[in-house]
Amino acid sequence: MEKLQQIQQTLREIDDRTPDALRVAFNLGRRVSPAPAPGEEDRVATFVASVLPPPPPPPVSEDADVKEPGELHEAPLASTSEDDATRVLRMEWASCYVPDHDEDAHFGHDEAGVLGVADGVGGYRTHGVDAGAFSRGLMTTAFMHVLAIEPGTPVCPYTLLEWAYEETAATAASGASTAVILSLSGATLKWAYIGDSAFSVLRGGKIVHRSRPQQRHFNCPFQLNSRGDGTSVTEADVGEVPVRDGDVVVVGTDGLFDNVFDAELERVVRMGAAQGYSPKNMADVVAGITYEMSRTRKKESPFSTEYQKHPAGVGFHGGKPDDITVVVAFIRAMVKETSRASWSHSYERGLAEILVEHNVPVYRGQNGWVAEGCKRIASKFNIKFPSAQFTKQQIQEKEKDMKANYKAVRDARKQSGTGWDASLNMIIAEPIIWEKLKKDYPRVKRYERKPFLLFPVLASLYEGEDASSTT
Repeated sequence: MEKLQQIQQTLREIDDRTPDALRVAFNLGRRVSPAPAPGEEDRVATFVASVLPPPPPPPVSEDADVKEPGELHEAPLASTSEDDATRVLRMEWASCYVPDHDEDAHFGHDEAGVLGVADGVGGYRTHGVDAGAFSRGLMTTAFMHVLAIEPGTPVCPYTLLEWAYEETAATAASGASTAVILSLSGATLKWAYIGDSAFSVLRGGKIVHRSRPQQRHFNCPFQLNSRGDGTSVTEADVGEVPVRDGDVVVVGTDGLFDNVFDAELERVVRMGAAQGYSPKNMADVVAGITYEMSRTRKKESPFSTEYQKHPAGVGFHGGKPDDITVVVAFIRAMVKETSRASWSHSYERGLAEILVEHNVPVYRGQNGWVAEGCKRIASKFNIKFPSAQFTKQQIQEKEKDMKANYKAVRDARKQSGTGWDASLNMIIAEPIIWEKLKKDYPRVKRYERKPFLLFPVLASLYEGEDASSTT
């Protein structure tokens, strides 16, 4: 969960990863490669022109997809074949957060196929309260619920949003927040959102579905809060849309969608696809371009275009400075694995608890588990999880794997520049420190964006003490 880890790339780092082709496409100025001499072909501009031909204006129908908030709706999509509908898909996601007042929050979970973004309402800042407390509470609570769900269990975005809201409101967290939660179920993307945190689904570089913001009036989105005078969670817009292998989902707060037009977002995604971007590359570049757009006064933005319709906005041009959260998810076809048993978090936790139960001299000597101990542990595990039926060797290999993971995290969190969130069992470090940790302790990479929930029980097993006292 990047918000918890405070993974915030500096603008310079993002800037350096913005390729020349996009700088030319968006007229952003500085180029890494030398500009061509007079009369010389500008290969970058030629590439841009080939990838980004001027798109024809989309037809607008008077009957175009206008529905009430909360009504389930689908965007008009190209026909979906039976193969598309039955294919099992997965999400591959990454994010980039460029803070302004640091009131956004987000999370993602690859295996569950769930993403969430929330935006603290900045107006509360003027009252001297933490305007980001409610957004952080929503996303942290939602994330912990996802972690607790059995692997393979479908996630209902509305139910998850409702749980997160009720638990966050019960803490009387300050401020208010918009929020959007998405989940992938088979070949269907489901959503629930309140306010103007939004998402787009792109296919072949074109938007095929775009969420519509919920607003009371201009710049006043629907919002959840603890006081009970905000929007009811029952007013969430709920729906689903079919997706395919190769689709790109972009989720963000209004810091993104107030500053980048849909056509501009399409251009970035098309360019990224042509250059073979990963989700992380694309999230970084979208966030970097959005930041530059938010600071300009030379171009119109979605925000300025709407603001100019009101008396106070006459003569306003440019973007709107704000926190910018960008989450990019690639929809991929699930690669079929062999028919071997698969380890889930529940299985791993069950094994860890059985190991602790058998951590006595009769079953574990100075050199490790004795033969009788291995036999009893395997038997106890398969009685507890009859559908798993792992072999003794598989269980021994998993125990070695968990021990190696534990030692890597234990040693990594001792390094200079790292912190430890004991409530979430996560290493806290800046991006530059994480790069060094991943190089020195390759196994910690898997815990860069998610908690190591087994850390406390493994600490009691391998250190003989509770994780909170392990230094």
